[in-house]
Amino acid sequence: MEEESSFLKPVNIPGWLEGICIGSYIKLRPNMDEWAVTHAVRCGWSSAINRLAGSIWTVNQEMWDRIVVGCETIFTAGRYSISLDMLEFAEPPEQHEPEPEPVVEDDFDSFSLERGFETSIIDEMISKVDIHRFKKLLVIGTQTCGTFTVDKIKQPKLDFYLQEWARAKYPFYKLFGNKLKISSYIDEEVTESMMSTRVNQLQRDFPQYCVLLAHFRNSEFKSNSIECSSSTLERFCQEYQRGTKVTKFLANLLKDQKFNDALAHMMTDRTVKSPVSVSVDPYDYLTMSVNQHDWDSCHSIVNGSRATGPLSLMIDPTSVVTFKHGDKDYLYNFDGLRFEGNSKSWREMAYVDKNTSSIIFSRQYPNQSEVVCKAIRNLLEKEIAEYIHKEDKWYHAANSHRGYMVVSDCMYHDMDNGYDSHQVYHKNFAGFITKRDFEFPVGRDIICLNCGDTISEHSSSFLCRSCQ
Repeated sequence: MEEESSFLKPVNIPGWLEGICIGSYIKLRPNMDEWAVTHAVRCGWSSAINRLAGSIWTVNQEMWDRIVVGCETIFTAGRYSISLDMLEFAEPPEQHEPEPEPVVEDDFDSFSLERGFETSIIDEMISKVDIHRFKKLLVIGTQTCGTFTVDKIKQPKLDFYLQEWARAKYPFYKLFGNKLKISSYIDEEVTESMMSTRVNQLQRDFPQYCVLLAHFRNSEFKSNSIECSSSTLERFCQEYQRGTKVTKFLANLLKDQKFNDALAHMMTDRTVKSPVSVSVDPYDYLTMSVNQHDWDSCHSIVNGSRATGPLSLMIDPTSVVTFKHGDKDYLYNFDGLRFEGNSKSWREMAYVDKNTSSIIFSRQYPNQSEVVCKAIRNLLEKEIAEYIHKEDKWYHAANSHRGYMVVSDCMYHDMDNGYDSHQVYHKNFAGFITKRDFEFPVGRDIICLNCGDTISEHSSSFLCRSCQ
């Protein structure tokens, strides 16, 4: 109880900021150049920060929540992490008559947080999160082999992440019709990758034939034709000949009607309706590179070198997860932590600028698929067009990510590393964009699940270096 009560009070307030509260005006301290030299690595400091000189900010609820929990970073300005000891009180800015906005038939403000949010909707969002599963995923993300357990996640840290997530993704939740995810279906011809997933399921359903099925290539199952890829079967089975149907060979060899029926069903279904989704569900962020389709990336919370990435994206105001998956949930088990959920056979991050109706679509994992990518794009474009009551007409720019802003180094930024991307924006806002540029702040620093300290660099764990 003592740890939790102290976590709810403001901590580490510098003496010159005594009395800071919501509504206080703050600015950068004038002697920051000298101070920053010893903190450059921690804060991502450079001489470019001088462009913020003269800026005045007002402490809002989001900043205050981070002050209360003792976060090192209380807000970000561009790609810079701003902490309390960088700041001092400022005089209220002079009031000027606002300049008239560019004349645009409809702005996109209804899809932004500028008009505030309803507390009841925030509570509604959180109520739709599988909290028990979410806590398990957080523990898996510590990559501590069972030494950091679910009961070590204190409620204030859990509340912090859920509140930060809900506020960041609130506009998308409203856009999706008060849902965490929107979906549609595409018709696809079964690929070798899909066939691999089917064969894996067949092996799980009939474990007694697991070794035998492993002697066949995915291409053989897809074409239903033996290619003589197994020297073992060629040596011991006379009927194992090139061109023989796989189904016929296995039926004659095993004479197991239940297995043969399952195999025949798998082989005859040559097309599949695959669901594609756009999601802000915490589960889909934390499993963006965790699946049962035999691929992963550095953002895997199980073994990724940048496991901090998914949690960073989960609480930023821009990112949504887009993916293709199966209709059924899969059972996962990591160090005894069991949970069920979808398995992403394909995934792509999308970043949305809510003020200009523009979207950046990032690198595709594990491979490129124009069919899936187009279906995802159409799904999100249609949803936005309906929301702003405009015709579903968009401009498309290949290999473009104008306005992409690196806010945190907790994640791997595909955009900054030469990978393909594409950008779309609604034709209604073409003139508006020339006066108000794209802005995609991507990622946010996270806090250690154990001590609450800020984690601002990529890591393989949701724990800071001191707590690992």
